[in-house]
Formats: sequence, C-alpha cells, structure tokens
Amino acid sequence: MTAPSVGPPEPGEVSGTMIPAHEFTVVSRGFDQEQVRTYVAHVLAEVARLARDNWELRRRLETAEREAPDTTLADLRAELQRAMARLEQIEAERRLR
Repeated sequence: MTAPSVGPPEPGEVSGTMIPAHEFTVVSRGFDQEQVRTYVAHVLAEVARLARDNWELRRRLETAEREAPDTTLADLRAELQRAMARLEQIEAERRLR
C-alpha cells in the first residue's frame, strides 16, 4: 500500500476516500486541527453527495436515452408535411363554408 500524498492531488484524482486519508505536514504554527477535521468531514460529505447525484443523473440519462423514440430527421419532415397538408385541407374547407 502506498503512503498518502502530502502534496496536492493531480487534476481529476480527488475521491471521497482520498480526502480523509490526506496528510498534512506538521509545522510549529498551523491550523486548529479540530477545525480542519470538521471542515474535512463537511467536504467529504459534500463529495459523497455529489458522487451520488452524479450516479443518479447518469442513471437517469441512460434510461432517457434508452427510452427515447428513434425519430429521424426524415420522420420529422414527413410528420411536418402531413401537418401542413391537414392545415391546407382545413383552410380549404373553411373557404367553402
């Protein structure tokens, strides 16, 4: 097992398991450790929530893509032509009245 990194992560490498495992260099002056732990817990909860939201949105997108009708441009053009023909028919009937 590799030791936790003390430097910044590479872009795209942040995960919920990395946040609490990240180590900081101890110096003579620094931040209140309890405040840091509290903040890290808050960030961890937010990352977990975002991961759940991301998973749910991906699932919903896959479902929508699977259930979407396979309408092509030709289908839409034909439907528009039928609607235009029906509109012309209705207008012609109105003129005859």
